[in-house]
Amino acid sequence: MTATLERSGRATPSLPAAPAPDVALVVLLVLAACEPVNTPLRWLSDDPAARWWFQVPLWGFALLVGIVDGRGLRAAVRTPARWLLLTGIWMMAVSPVGLVPHLDLATATGFTAYVLAGAAVVDAGGWPRLRAALFPASAVLLVASTLTELSGIGGSRWFGVFRDPNALAFGCVIAALCGVDRWMRGGRHGLLLAAAALPVLVLTDGRIAMAALAVGIAALVRPALPPMVLPLAIVAVCTGVVLLAANDSLGERASRSVSRSGESEEIRTLTGRTEIWEIAVDELRDRPITGIGAGSTTELYTIAEEQDRIGFVVTHGHDVWVQLALSGGVVAVVLVLLGSIDFAVRARIRPVRDRDALMLALFVHGITEDVLAEPRFTVIIAAAAFAATAPRSARLRQLRRRRSRTPSP
Repeated sequence: MTATLERSGRATPSLPAAPAPDVALVVLLVLAACEPVNTPLRWLSDDPAARWWFQVPLWGFALLVGIVDGRGLRAAVRTPARWLLLTGIWMMAVSPVGLVPHLDLATATGFTAYVLAGAAVVDAGGWPRLRAALFPASAVLLVASTLTELSGIGGSRWFGVFRDPNALAFGCVIAALCGVDRWMRGGRHGLLLAAAALPVLVLTDGRIAMAALAVGIAALVRPALPPMVLPLAIVAVCTGVVLLAANDSLGERASRSVSRSGESEEIRTLTGRTEIWEIAVDELRDRPITGIGAGSTTELYTIAEEQDRIGFVVTHGHDVWVQLALSGGVVAVVLVLLGSIDFAVRARIRPVRDRDALMLALFVHGITEDVLAEPRFTVIIAAAAFAATAPRSARLRQLRRRRSRTPSP
């Protein structure tokens, strides 16, 4: 934060100029968001190995960004960012006991690479650097997804270059929040991106994503709202999801209104998510400490489908905490929970409006989606947010003193 002396003689605070978007970072965000089966690879080849043709070079690129660009390792080992790094290391360590060990190891390695890349983003230029890259990356992904759907390529229903409509829905949330934040900072084109993201979000039928966006916007404009509006909004969303999950009749009515297949009789509550969670809980009873592995979720639900325990295709746990438990057991859940608490404490001491809005939206959407994997660049955002919150000194008293004399960005 700098001070500009006006002609009147008064010193007024001014924000430093935002850094130009980093091309390498924009490319990493775009590539990481594209699930391989939904990129041009799916039109060039049906070979399952095509996933690895895409992922392995991408993970190598992320590691390169994390190690070479800035001081990624140093940022990643500071608290609270270190909790995400430890989560990836733990999932790599327990991969031999997973259902598909080689896939578990590869997925955990990719997760760790994204954490290092995210930490490097912040350490080499601060949160403004990620903010500058998110805007063009969101625009590219939104345009590419829309063109993909309008051209009819792949025969999908509104998920573009993402894995499924839920992934595209959260991509729209990020684009809308980036656009609103850019508009609030004086960029008129930001409102154009936000307005373009909303119709796509509606077409994805992402109800929880819409709630996540509402909470994120409330966080962006929080200074202009009564103090209790944001906490009440979060409580209302969480309460609604719990009621739908716990009450069969409510869940059945919800499934009839949101089921894309139109066959609500095959879905019990929350469009089948309670069945997904029940299978996950049953499996975790056998492996509570290590989980089933970072990349074995699809295998678990394939077995469940063969046993007639579930009647539809499932690739992930549809809840960030359920997926963490499946990937690394209660240890992974505890590590990320400790990091989240640490992040919340430091964010409370030194808030950053757009960063905190993105993180709140991430965790709200995480109630019914594994947003740490869909879209995958969310891991970079989370890691960067954690690293941005991490103090260079672990002493919170220094943060408090700094906050008392420095306006928040």
